[in-house]
Amino acid sequence: MGWVGAGGHPDAIAAGLLTLAFGAVGWLDDWQVIRRKSNKGISPRLKMGLLSLATAAFCLWLGWFHPEVTTLQWPWGGQWALGWAFWPLAGFALLGSSNATNLTDGLDGLAGGTGAIA
Repeated sequence: MGWVGAGGHPDAIAAGLLTLAFGAVGWLDDWQVIRRKSNKGISPRLKMGLLSLATAAFCLWLGWFHPEVTTLQWPWGGQWALGWAFWPLAGFALLGSSNATNLTDGLDGLAGGTGAIA
């Protein structure tokens, strides 16, 4: 039964798990800053590796349970099958938005305020 039987939609659970995974990477980075008492968190390579792992897991789930997502529907009619181009595009969108938020928050905590408003 689990989460789905308790009223959770599988799509919302998957998106929530991706968000939690991204948040866990951010927490690990911040925890390392506090633990080391410096402004050095985890290495950029490790951070991108962990984020890429979470992104790949989400994209695989998405492609498995929603294969129609790899096809674009044009508003004026017709469609365009992305095929394998979906994977790098989806990865770029997820990793790019995560890094944009990370950079914005790293400036002065701005992401927390703008996220709260949104």
